[in-house]
Amino acid sequence: IEILARFEKKSGAVRQCKHACLMNAAFLAIRREDWAQAHKLATLSLDLEPADGHSFHFRGVAAAKLGRPGAALADFADGMRCAQDKGDLDLAAQIKERIGALQPDGETSDGLPLGVVDLVTTGQQNLRIKQYAAAVGPLSKARKMLEPIMPKEGMCLAVWVRCLEGLSEAYAGSGKFSESKEAGEAALDAA
Repeated sequence: IEILARFEKKSGAVRQCKHACLMNAAFLAIRREDWAQAHKLATLSLDLEPADGHSFHFRGVAAAKLGRPGAALADFADGMRCAQDKGDLDLAAQIKERIGALQPDGETSDGLPLGVVDLVTTGQQNLRIKQYAAAVGPLSKARKMLEPIMPKEGMCLAVWVRCLEGLSEAYAGSGKFSESKEAGEAALDAA
């Protein structure tokens, strides 16, 4: 036990192992269509690793099946952010499909217009590869789609802030510093 305790202090391996086990158990619960158990296990997994896009994805799937589309969309937004931060384009694509399935009427339950998540994701992907000018277009379009419906809470607000932060970075990278400052201040005001 002493060796295990020292190993845990140095590497966090036990915590990582617990997280992986919980995440895999959540996946298996989804396969069994045990939505309540999947939600619980994914939440426990996120307690150990709060930046795990897969656990947010699994919890979002469970929330959607439990009839909580707002909670599902919030988890999908967090999962998308984590996937983008880690450059996991496969996970981002899976989450994008889930979001689309929850938006059949042109907007989410939080009033988020269809296509906005795609635009923000495209902008963020361009920022990650330092294509600042290419990021301005989709992020500007997303901002124009979101401006008329703001201020809102939940996923809509999270996407709004992410859009403004990305737009500020894109403008700065393109040498448009006054636009960057304006978008950055708007993001701070919204957050």
